[in-house]
Amino acid sequence: MSGTATAHTLETDGRQQWLNPAWLLAGAVLLGHAPLAILHLRSLWLREQYQYFPFVIGAIIWLLWSRWQESDPPATPARRWMGLPELFAIAAVVLLVGAIVTVSPWVAFVSLNVGLAAVFALIGRQRAIPYLWGIWLLLWLLVPLPLNVDERLVRSLQRLSSQLSSAILDLFGILHLMSGNVLRLPDKQFFVDEACSGIISVMSMIACAMIYAVWKNRSFLHLLALVVAGITWALVLNVLRICIIAGAYRFLDIDLSTGTVHEVLGLVLFLLMFVSLVSTDYLLEMFFAPINLEHLSENGQDNRLVQLWNRFSQPTTSEGDTTGDVAKAVVGLPRLSTAITWALPFLLLGIVQLIWLPSSETPEVDIALKQALALDEQSLPKKIGPWVLDSHEKIERESLSEFGRYSQSYRYRHSKDAGVTASVSLDFPYQGGWHDLCLCYRNSGWTVEDRVVESNTKADLSDWKFVAGDLEDSAMGRAFVTFAGFDATGDTAEPASDAVLFRPWFRLRRRLLLNIAPQLFQVQVFAQVASAKDQALKDELELLLLESRRQFRDLVAVREMAE
Repeated sequence: MSGTATAHTLETDGRQQWLNPAWLLAGAVLLGHAPLAILHLRSLWLREQYQYFPFVIGAIIWLLWSRWQESDPPATPARRWMGLPELFAIAAVVLLVGAIVTVSPWVAFVSLNVGLAAVFALIGRQRAIPYLWGIWLLLWLLVPLPLNVDERLVRSLQRLSSQLSSAILDLFGILHLMSGNVLRLPDKQFFVDEACSGIISVMSMIACAMIYAVWKNRSFLHLLALVVAGITWALVLNVLRICIIAGAYRFLDIDLSTGTVHEVLGLVLFLLMFVSLVSTDYLLEMFFAPINLEHLSENGQDNRLVQLWNRFSQPTTSEGDTTGDVAKAVVGLPRLSTAITWALPFLLLGIVQLIWLPSSETPEVDIALKQALALDEQSLPKKIGPWVLDSHEKIERESLSEFGRYSQSYRYRHSKDAGVTASVSLDFPYQGGWHDLCLCYRNSGWTVEDRVVESNTKADLSDWKFVAGDLEDSAMGRAFVTFAGFDATGDTAEPASDAVLFRPWFRLRRRLLLNIAPQLFQVQVFAQVASAKDQALKDELELLLLESRRQFRDLVAVREMAE
């Protein structure tokens, strides 16, 4: 009889584990965010400095599963975060609706993290897991900072790396010229941005420091200090890599900037970084360790500063102590029916994404995309006015990128001044009407000093308007950009007013136009200029735009089918 009861109990426990409200809500949150979240992860994979994210996901799953298995139910449900799962779930639903309206994978992933916070809150009611919210914090490693703040940080560290590397190379007597992020030796040049990417990029160092701190159960203050140390070590080792590459080429005539040797050098420096990070962690442990109250007097033990320090200098478990039983652990958990009610909005929004996400179905668009993808170095003339074709490159990004999923980029050099170059690119497809590059450049750190809509009456398409903008950056100097657009049938796109530079309006306008505006192909010309008053150079760049946009339209647009 007792054996039958035991078997029934085990069967019931197994069924309850599968019907656990936390796992049910987790599945609904993941499925509800899947369409846009997958696009977000694809965009991360296309950015080299974020290609570590599969390891972060693996670390989160391993830490949560292993600590779940090792932990016990809490003794009492006294600290049960009353209402916290509900608040997180509501906030996640609101954010997900906003992500769908604005077609923003980034906002969708923020919503996913908030929705998973509700799951973690439910898990905390069932198990006393050490540093549970530290594990949840790792999810934010998959969310780049908004407005390209992370890109600006990387560029700032690259400039600092350039300056420090130049000073060290001067000490060793290596003749060189550091121009921006380009290191020029007498017969070779290296790009600092390439030397500072890969396995020891700044973002991968931040991820490594956070995962290690969570694994070691470090306090939040300790974690922040270790992240700062990781950024510092990344800077030091990138300077070391630049100096090693330059020194090896100068003294040994060995090029370590490409190929297998470059990857091996990166791995060796990564191991050196990790050893340095672990050493720093042990040093920080002495500074951030809790104060031992047994060594203090009675007055010292009651000191509020000491109590406050001890509270923030050590991680806490998700719930009380670990001496209770399963029956007590489930107290305070929502009923299964309640959990299903929470899950329904996420599942419905997931279906809405599958139905409402933009797609291209017309034959003209499909043909135009194929023709645009087929462009090569021969597609544009070798010479346009004073500009001579130098190189061609095809670029692919994530499908909803604000820069377009694809770019056919052509580099032209000025025939009279070899130091002046211009980038001509066809960026496509843009969904939701006119796309304004000035907004993208502003979010990348440039200041838009001037933006005007112009038309050239000398061109064969005098009504085809284009935008010209003057840009300035404290590190990159001045630049001039001009761009125009057309749809799959060759019709011109009308530039928007200056209001498009207001980002919230831009995102909402793009969503509202998705179902009524055609997908666009955009032609842009970008060049760095010595002075914004160099009107002669601007005229030559506008000539480059006028001719290249005509060539692109003739090669890409499907005009016969439209007629």
